[in-house]
Amino acid sequence: MGDSQLSDASASFPLALRPFTSAADNDESLIVQLARISTQFGQFRHMNEDKLREMVAAREAGIAETSDDEDEDDDPSNDAKKRAEELRDAKAEMFRHINDAQQEILYTIDFLGLLLSKDMPRGSNYMSPTLKQSGVPEGSFAYDKWPAKHPDDHQKKRQDLVAKGWTMEGLGASADALLQAATKLEKEVRKETQYWGQILSIKKRGWSLRRVAPNSGTLGVQFGFLEANPMFHHRGFAPLRAKDDGNIILDQALVRQPKAVRVQVFQHGKVVGSSSQNNLAFTSQSDLEIEDLIRRARDSLFEEELFHEMSIESRQLLSYNIRYRDHVIIIPLGLSREGSDDENTREIHVDLIGIDDMEELPSRHPYDGLAEDVALGLRLLLTYVHSQKLRRRTQLPPALTERPRAEQQYPIIRTLLNFTHHHGATNAVRSYLAIVQRILARAGISLEINFESAFASLSETIKETYSARNRLPQLDALVAVLSRPLTTTAAVSLPSAPDKFKDLHQDLKITLRTIVAPPANGTHINLTIPPALAAILYHDNGQDQNRSLSFDALDSLKDYLDNAFSMDLLLNLVAKEYPRLRPNHRYQELQYIAKKEKDAENKEAVRIDMATHISGRDGYLKVTWCAPGAELDGDEAVWREDDGESRSFKEVVAAFANISAP
Repeated sequence: MGDSQLSDASASFPLALRPFTSAADNDESLIVQLARISTQFGQFRHMNEDKLREMVAAREAGIAETSDDEDEDDDPSNDAKKRAEELRDAKAEMFRHINDAQQEILYTIDFLGLLLSKDMPRGSNYMSPTLKQSGVPEGSFAYDKWPAKHPDDHQKKRQDLVAKGWTMEGLGASADALLQAATKLEKEVRKETQYWGQILSIKKRGWSLRRVAPNSGTLGVQFGFLEANPMFHHRGFAPLRAKDDGNIILDQALVRQPKAVRVQVFQHGKVVGSSSQNNLAFTSQSDLEIEDLIRRARDSLFEEELFHEMSIESRQLLSYNIRYRDHVIIIPLGLSREGSDDENTREIHVDLIGIDDMEELPSRHPYDGLAEDVALGLRLLLTYVHSQKLRRRTQLPPALTERPRAEQQYPIIRTLLNFTHHHGATNAVRSYLAIVQRILARAGISLEINFESAFASLSETIKETYSARNRLPQLDALVAVLSRPLTTTAAVSLPSAPDKFKDLHQDLKITLRTIVAPPANGTHINLTIPPALAAILYHDNGQDQNRSLSFDALDSLKDYLDNAFSMDLLLNLVAKEYPRLRPNHRYQELQYIAKKEKDAENKEAVRIDMATHISGRDGYLKVTWCAPGAELDGDEAVWREDDGESRSFKEVVAAFANISAP
């Protein structure tokens, strides 16, 4: 196809190669449209009649872009009112731009008039009255025309070197600034990583974290117990501060010097036992991890609360000889009213010491185990107090009353006294019966003793009675058992009972019941006497019932048992085996009449008396006989635990029964 054919096709089929104007062009402001026209067709000063004719001819030929009327879609919603508003807005905008152009023209005329006034006085005629009245003097503004100088190669090279130097210096300064910023950023990132890593480690260990203030970015850790005494509750929270290296430290303003409760056992004024302290207390703070610091602060606060609660409770237990002297709580270990043996002279001293008073390598003592057990028990008791407070707080509150409710006192020292008093009383009875058993064994008499201790089935009691029924934790069940009245029973067979009749319930029964709580305080002793022994002690042969006696002191029980065992040996064992021996209830002895061999016809006889006494306190069994008013000197046999009479008790009695008068 030739060029003529192309021109003919163009004339018959007008084709516009420009894109259609978008609908957004109709919304353009006048300034934007003028700028677009200026960019597309050039400045208005270059526009003339010939150029306009060419554009009209091109439009008619179909080369020019389509008119705006063809681009716009016929929209029936563009009514006359909307068109009138658009025209008013366009008119107002046009007048505003015309006004701006007029102002620019006036400024230009003032500028040219001031410039011409330097060389031509008539140039001031072009200045506006406003400019003249502003105080700008005429001819104060001029211009000079200098020829452009082209620098030589040396000067140009020098300028390039200076520019390059300044550029390199600026780039070096920028590089240094970027390097410093990168170093600082790396340090901050490392610090933040270290800080949040330790925060995450603390959170994973189970510690409670929260903000110090609602709008503060500082985090704090709750290391205290929520059920602690209000005096110590607010001290259980400390902010976590970050050091320069990112490591976390506790706020030293709130975390005090670590303290610990020390338990010492004194005997005759000397230390015979001491509890050890936690190794965290001796470690320097710089060598400890943040978890160790938190744990040490928690332990110290717990120890302070424990000593505080014990100090308050000790003032209510003065009747138990509990003393508080020089910031030391003194607790008697034994029963001071029951004698002066070594156990009763021991005392427990509880005090609160700082890190300066602690011994890193304490010396060993024979009763360190006892001190450790007491210290552990006291800490368990305070933990039990916290548990009880939590249970009480989670239960339904009681009804409101006008009277203020008294704060419930939880026993710590009372529970310890409950255990120590019962343990001391049980050991005293056990020791006494063991001595009597060994003495009678040397005399050839068997004595069976069966103890049912309050702690024999402690684990079963905790598991069955408390844990299964109330679903209590093991610690709460243990302390609950130790806090209730403790009962121990001892069954002792009578020395006169034959071995084949040991199981006929002819036993002495000793019941020890200890409770350190009002109205009943201390250890109560109950003794049950079988009918066989009651018959000789109270001469009630017609009664076939047990007798029950109560004692307030162990010494009274021991004296009574000494007399009961002595009477049983004399009146039940000896008198029944030798019918010729008649009991003398007035003097608690046996008598029989021995005839003289030389004067058998006159039947003169001699009265011989026999007495038996056993003492578990002094540790002996004595059998004596004498003939008052006769020439017989009498004799005695004594059995002790390790020495004494070699013959048995029955052999001595048999020899006594065969004595004849001289």
